Amino acid sequence: MSEENLKLVQSVYAAFGRGDIPAVLETMTPDATIGIVGRRQDAPFLGIFEGKAGGAEFFTQLAEAQEFHTFEPLRFLAAEDKVFIWGRYRWTMRKSGVSKESEWLHEITLRDGKMTAWRGHNDTAMLAEAYHAASSAKRTA
Repeated sequence: MSEENLKLVQSVYAAFGRGDIPAVLETMTPDATIGIVGRRQDAPFLGIFEGKAGGAEFFTQLAEAQEFHTFEPLRFLAAEDKVFIWGRYRWTMRKSGVSKESEWLHEITLRDGKMTAWRGHNDTAMLAEAYHAASSAKRTA
């Protein structure tokens, strides 16, 4: 089962890398939850979104807030009903122009070949600071 879960998650990340969000949403159960652990008031893409409609909203909020320059899943590890993915990305907040590079850890829970939960663990303080920075603050990491 772990090997099947690993292959499914790798295909999801490949779809995300191609910008194929409908393919990502198709792998979710109707009651799935998805999001970056954090507070919605810190940035609109933070917090946990529910269901496929919530998943679509999450990806919309993320795309409206950030421009991705690189997105690199570096390591996948499957254990029981979970897959853990370590990676990094470079991004610019569209609202402020602040650019950074950061690492992340994603935890995906699967059931019967579908994603039931996706949690992103990021430096949410850095994300919030960059999101709320004055638009004249064109800083880089």
